[in-house]
Amino acid sequence: MEEWVKSIVREICAFGPQVVLEIGCGTGNLLRKIATSETVLEYHGTDFSYETVAYIEKLLQKTSFGIGSNGLERKIKVTHREAPEFEESEIGKYDTIIINSVVQYFPNVKYLTEVLETAIKLGKPGGRVFVGDVRNLDSQEEFHAAVLLESPNSVLSKEYIQLGDLLEKVADRVDQDFELLLHPNYFTDLAKLNRDKVSHVVISMHRGRSWNEMARFRYNVVIHLQNSVRTIVDHVPTVCYGWKKVATGSVQRVNSLVDIGDILRAKNHQLFIVLDVPNKRIARAEFLASLYRSTESSHSTFLTQADKLAIKYETNSMDPEEFAQLGETYGYNSRIQFSRKRGCFDILYFIIDVTGVRSYIDETEEDDLAFHLTKQVNTPRMAKEKRKVFGILRMAIKAAFKTYKYEGPVPRLVLK
Repeated sequence: MEEWVKSIVREICAFGPQVVLEIGCGTGNLLRKIATSETVLEYHGTDFSYETVAYIEKLLQKTSFGIGSNGLERKIKVTHREAPEFEESEIGKYDTIIINSVVQYFPNVKYLTEVLETAIKLGKPGGRVFVGDVRNLDSQEEFHAAVLLESPNSVLSKEYIQLGDLLEKVADRVDQDFELLLHPNYFTDLAKLNRDKVSHVVISMHRGRSWNEMARFRYNVVIHLQNSVRTIVDHVPTVCYGWKKVATGSVQRVNSLVDIGDILRAKNHQLFIVLDVPNKRIARAEFLASLYRSTESSHSTFLTQADKLAIKYETNSMDPEEFAQLGETYGYNSRIQFSRKRGCFDILYFIIDVTGVRSYIDETEEDDLAFHLTKQVNTPRMAKEKRKVFGILRMAIKAAFKTYKYEGPVPRLVLK
């Protein structure tokens, strides 16, 4: 958890924030670290919970966070309000707006879009909106497969369980997931709908050695706002390397970290990208989730046999953090981002300012954007309703079996 917080704080503070708004500040995990940054002049935290706001206010009375009591009162403010609420005086005020580890609790895509468009409105030209810790809809099956495989009561402890049993459990958990998950394309489509205010969007995976849920199945987004003269400087990498791919006219082949180290050491490129590297963080879960999605996989296969193949698949994949640290060794910055190829990542290396680099995500027709937004998220309310209906049906069946003196187990229900 500490590594996760440090990574987010480092990413936000790299922008040199001055006037900051945090929507959903919680108990102040980020507030305590970012508000004390030398560049920050004002930090406004908001939360819908009275108890949380009261907690932070009490905390501020007890400690100055190293700012000093006089400066603290002017620098930090916390307010109770809902995420989309704002005052007219706040429009265009903040150079940095933070919405971290919050959007998964929003009820639906309409509410989410309202909050983000409000944040864009409150942002200062040339500023940014940081949306952190977003659950990835594109790896929902992988996440639930990993939870089932790695929990203390893992289904793998049963030697002869069949693959179909695991896949059925994955399907149930996906069906009952009541948090809001977003495909990365949601944010690029949102940017296009707000192109008069938004310059571009940068989507990146978490840095770090800890293979927790945040590093494996969540991502961060920075929505960069148009500056006052509306100039956009986009750097598009023209030098591309493909991981163990057959070389083509535009893509050269690299086979190992040693190859990449040689390229970095030579410093012939200020900006280049390595494409489609298998992601070791999720390799095992990705392999089993691919069986879940396949119509050809044999569900009668023993899970232990399938998992042996998954582990072999994992040994042929790579840890993204190794690539990022290798870049630092030779003076390169890096960004880990999603590949177009499922289960893989791209690593962007640069020694120039490339805040304008866009993620490689397919374009969407302009007329379809508003509709397309709704297709980039799940429907958590439906999961809650299904769970409610499931409970009602289960109680009704129990009552029916009791009436007819049935002594066997209650049949399992799967709602689709």
